Amino acid sequence: MRYSQMRWRRACVGLAAAAMLGVPASTGTAYGAPALQPSFSASSSTGTDFPELSPSVAARLDTAIRQVMRETGVPGVIVGLSAPGKGSYVRAFGVADKATGAPMKPDLYMRIGSVTKTFTVSALLELVDQGKVGLDDPIAKYIDGVPNGDRITLRDLAGMRSGLFNYSMDETSSRH
Repeated sequence: MRYSQMRWRRACVGLAAAAMLGVPASTGTAYGAPALQPSFSASSSTGTDFPELSPSVAARLDTAIRQVMRETGVPGVIVGLSAPGKGSYVRAFGVADKATGAPMKPDLYMRIGSVTKTFTVSALLELVDQGKVGLDDPIAKYIDGVPNGDRITLRDLAGMRSGLFNYSMDETSSRH
């Protein structure tokens, strides 16, 4: 197997592990890890169930992440959580390259490609469930300057049927 294919597979496994960790961190127990108890006060500015990312919550996340890594055999993972008014948690665990033992680092550049579509659409559907956006809202309601943005809906974007050009394929794009 080529080195780049191995790195890609490691990246996918690492991302899958990170995704699995996000659910237990916010909803309860999984993989034998203790449930995280929200530590926010009633005067929380966001009014969500997302816990304050305090040192005690960070320590519990560290423990849960290491346990999942052991149980799943994941060699390395980067985990990042943040919420307005709740703080942030960014940590790297394990190794980025088992052959060299190079450690995982929070600033590691790794293209995750299509995996982001799943995360993005899941977040979109959460916003739909909360009544904050509608799947049939035009993208122009949220972002100016999108070609045909008044006709392209969030549903079209989520289903990858918007007809928009893939900017990452454009060598002249500043976003490339």
